[in-house]
Amino acid sequence: MGDFLKINDRMLPVIAALNNYTSFFMAMNLWPLNLLLPRAGDSVGLGAIIGFTAGIIDERLRPDAKPKRDMLQSFINSGLGRTDLLQEVSLQL
Repeated sequence: MGDFLKINDRMLPVIAALNNYTSFFMAMNLWPLNLLLPRAGDSVGLGAIIGFTAGIIDERLRPDAKPKRDMLQSFINSGLGRTDLLQEVSLQL
């Protein structure tokens, strides 16, 4: 989906190397560097996965949604809100 595996294979060594520099990750959340981060509207990469995941979570949080027997429902039953669900599901991926 969205060339995620191809992009992940190319970026994983870079991210692993930069993982030792927490100041780098803190700087990435500041403008204008945060514009380089994946977004839910992206058509490829992690942004496409985030958008797909957000759609599923939004569907499951609708008032008329029927509960299912899965991990996402367990998170919802535990009281996680939309933002926490997005983070948790991203972590699970």
